[in-house]
Amino acid sequence: MHPRSLVVALLAAVLLFALVAQNGQFRFSVPLGLALLLSGIAALFDALGTFDPRADHEPVSALALPLPVVARPLGLLVIAGVAFGASLALGQANFLPPIVAGAAVFGTYVGMLAGVFAAGKALGVFDAGVADANGALYDASRPLHRRYGFWLLVLAGALFFPTLGMFSLSDPWETHYGEVAREILARDDWISLWWAQDDWFWSK
Repeated sequence: MHPRSLVVALLAAVLLFALVAQNGQFRFSVPLGLALLLSGIAALFDALGTFDPRADHEPVSALALPLPVVARPLGLLVIAGVAFGASLALGQANFLPPIVAGAAVFGTYVGMLAGVFAAGKALGVFDAGVADANGALYDASRPLHRRYGFWLLVLAGALFFPTLGMFSLSDPWETHYGEVAREILARDDWISLWWAQDDWFWSK
C-alpha cells in the first residue's frame, strides 16, 4: 500500500465530484473530468501495488504487474478514448460531414473496445481457465475477434453511431401539433389548419 498514491486518488475523486456537482459546464469539462477519472484510477492501482515490480518468489497477481506490461494497452485505451471524444466533438460542431463523423466515431469506438480488451488481458482479467456460472471452465485466451460479446458491441455501435446527430433525440412534431391547436383557438377557425402564422399546415 502506497499512502501518497492513495491521497492522490482521493484528491482526484474529490475534484471529479466537485466538477460534476457544479451547476453548468465549461468548454473543457468533459476532457478534464476524463483526465481526473483516469488519474484517480491510476493512482488507486498504484496505491494497491499494481505497478510494483515482482520478485521471482512472489506469486503472479493481476495487482502486481510491472508498468511496461500495462503501459502499452492502457496507452492504447487512452488514445482511443481521446480520439473518440474528439470525433464526437468535431461531429457535433459540424466540422466533419455527417457520414465522415459517423464513421470516425464508430472507428474510434471499436478502437476503445480493443483498448479495453488489451488492458484487461494485461491486467489478467481475461486469463484462461475462468469458471462460468455453472462451474465449467472455458477458454478465455481467445483473441478479440473470436469473442461473441465483441461482435455484439460492434453491431450495437454500427447501428447507433453512424446516424448519431442526424435526427433529434426528441420528436419535434408534437410541438407543431400543439401550435396548430393554438392557432385554431386563436383564429377560431376549425377548418383551416395554420402553423407559425405564415401558411396552412398540411398534415394530419
